[in-house]
Amino acid sequence: MSSDLSSKELVPTVNDFAECRWKEVLAEANREDDRQGYILRQLAFSNAAKRAIDEGRRLQGKVLTLLSDICSMMLSPDSDNEPFKPYRDSRHSGGEYSMIPDDLSETELSLFAEVLGTIDDPWLKARLADLVWLRRHPREVRFALDAVDAYRSIQLDGKILRPDVRRCWERAIRLARMLGKGAGDRLKEMERNRNRKQFEYTHRPSRDRKGIWRKRELRDSGAVLRTCRAESAE
Repeated sequence: MSSDLSSKELVPTVNDFAECRWKEVLAEANREDDRQGYILRQLAFSNAAKRAIDEGRRLQGKVLTLLSDICSMMLSPDSDNEPFKPYRDSRHSGGEYSMIPDDLSETELSLFAEVLGTIDDPWLKARLADLVWLRRHPREVRFALDAVDAYRSIQLDGKILRPDVRRCWERAIRLARMLGKGAGDRLKEMERNRNRKQFEYTHRPSRDRKGIWRKRELRDSGAVLRTCRAESAE
């Protein structure tokens, strides 16, 4: 985040979030290229933040910069409690690094919690809910459930780059496993959805390369599900 926006006097509110036009930003970005998940959102929010700052809308620019920063984090679902890594990290050489969850203030986390119910973009909702679940204490299960539901609403299709989708589903599965009975039937539902999709793609023509690619993706997610179920049974 630029030093011009780092002042403690600039504290965005729910109204600033609503007025930053984040929905319009994503709608325009998706019209141009709907193939990428968090990369698309990070770039779209970054460009919109620069425009807002140039127009003198500093609070809205700060909101958009914050959204860009959180979308820049790399999702690493293999870690239950540290699933977000910086996309740029040169601390080993005394350099800088991009945002990590620990950089978020309590005020920013509270803002995320307040606006969560107004967000209908599953990628953004999953990221905000997951960060609130991770960083706010005491933890509230409802945020983990919001994250799981948002992650699993991301479609297993060919429009989004495979790695982003796979990581989102893996994170949803691991969160559900962590919650145990608190997750209700979510783990079973994810497996049922995977099986249904696999049936659909199995019956596509063999020359449909995307269908073959999707089957491989579903096979990978199935392996994660089976692993999680085995671990839960132990």
